[in-house]
Amino acid sequence: MKSTTPMILLLAALGTATAETVFLNDGGALEVSSYEVRGDVVVFVTPDGKLRSLPRAYVDLDATQGRFSLSETSRLPTSEAMVAEAVELVGLRRLTDEIATSAQGVARGVRHASFPPEVLALATSQGFRADRLYEVAEKAFRSRASRLELSAALVWLRSQLARRKRVSEADKSRDTRESFEAATMKNPPSRARLELVQRLDTASGTSEAAVEIQAAMMGALLEGLETPASAAATVVEQARPQFAAKTRGRIQMSLLYTYKDVSDEELAENLRYLESENGRWLSRVVLKSLCAAMEDAARRTGATIARELRERQKVRA
Repeated sequence: MKSTTPMILLLAALGTATAETVFLNDGGALEVSSYEVRGDVVVFVTPDGKLRSLPRAYVDLDATQGRFSLSETSRLPTSEAMVAEAVELVGLRRLTDEIATSAQGVARGVRHASFPPEVLALATSQGFRADRLYEVAEKAFRSRASRLELSAALVWLRSQLARRKRVSEADKSRDTRESFEAATMKNPPSRARLELVQRLDTASGTSEAAVEIQAAMMGALLEGLETPASAAATVVEQARPQFAAKTRGRIQMSLLYTYKDVSDEELAENLRYLESENGRWLSRVVLKSLCAAMEDAARRTGATIARELRERQKVRA
């Protein structure tokens, strides 16, 4: 057993804790100042003095308490490998593909005299290209990633439950989804299940990301009309509550489908991770990475719209 909690906090405050390694069951490792096994969790102090914790089941206590040297780097994945694996496991490419598809859908629903359908379709297809979205999102993810946080996140992302979630998210069968939604409307899930899904939506930022797509599209249209930035920002912010109201129910139905084969107990386990400090960090990094991609796409789309409209005005003149 390591030093007591008061001692951990004292060492953290003084910045004098000696370096140690907490080894994880997946083969990764965390460099820490000190740690303590406390019931079902392992509490540790990071090298920068922050107090963190992980479920005890995630930690290889035999290796950790054997005091392996930090020089044994064979068990530590390289940063590049960790980022690449995390990007794959969080489904960043799938998410950016979905943003590209959603943007096309939003564009098709726009009815505005200033935006001929073909202009908007061209601008959206160029601005919200899936490959460009992924490139920007991956770069943003990489810039926000840290070895310590990624090591903890990868423990969860490699878990059986996380893998099952990815399988469900990859299911593109429209008929299956429509059948599920029809059955759910006739026989709604329990209140407890709905509350879990609502908390899951909030913790993961799923609805928030969907609202950002719509906000980005509106921003692109306003930029195309060369609306002053301050005025455009006001219009977008005023529209956000409407976007959220229309989006939340659809997203929560999608989450019910994604987790249709997951028990309430397993869903609660997933939620415990997402609501943990590391889970919130991961969701925040993914959301910010997607927002960076959408902001880039909105700028490109707006510039294309403005250019096309000016060209058409020249032709008419």
